[in-house]
Amino acid sequence: MSNRSFIGLADCYLAPYATAGAARFLGSLSQLQLQYDEEQKEQRNYGREGGLLNATARVNKIAVNATFQSISKANLALALRAAATDEVGGTVTDEPHTAYPDALVRTAHPNPTAVVVTDDAGAVTYDEGDDYRVTGAGIVPVAGGDIGSAAAIKVSYSYGAYERVEALTESQQDWTLNFDGLNEAEGGQNVVADLWRLRFGGVQSFDLIGDEYINLQLTGFLLRDPNQTGTGVSKFFRWLYPAAA
Repeated sequence: MSNRSFIGLADCYLAPYATAGAARFLGSLSQLQLQYDEEQKEQRNYGREGGLLNATARVNKIAVNATFQSISKANLALALRAAATDEVGGTVTDEPHTAYPDALVRTAHPNPTAVVVTDDAGAVTYDEGDDYRVTGAGIVPVAGGDIGSAAAIKVSYSYGAYERVEALTESQQDWTLNFDGLNEAEGGQNVVADLWRLRFGGVQSFDLIGDEYINLQLTGFLLRDPNQTGTGVSKFFRWLYPAAA
């Protein structure tokens, strides 16, 4: 038997389990790991020799650890148990707000452009720069400008298309993961694996501020798939690897 070595790279795809739906590309994963958890049962020998009379190992569960480098809308929805939608751009006229100096006025849509700010009656139009500044989240009245404390204002603006991800609005879902990989250690041979029924938990951390690229670290479990039938067919996962030369 020849020695086999493996260093894996892969494109991974995720499809809804046992329902119609495309297997979507997940982007780059820096980790995809199967981790066995076993329960050990040991029968001690109480005779003079000591040692064990018997030992049994039972698989309790198989954990799946995955690190997503892509924070695509679909991956964020998976990690945050979120509903994700595409919002089209548009315009808003006379959106009412109460303003305070140096405090954010959060507009209903992000990244406002062509901003016009007036008083509540529409009689006074405030000047950008002197009276307020525009940010990605709305506007901030400038201290010393003409927008006073607790002032009733109206904001008109345009906004572009954006993605909306509403966290913790969806329940867990089961998935099938397809691993379309290669083995760098043996000349880039193709390797395929199928994880038949996978259920992820929520993201372990979500770093909104930091010095490093954000990763989505998810842990899940392989569940028994009753749809996989036949003698010698795994109900959990399979590994398809080129024969040794």
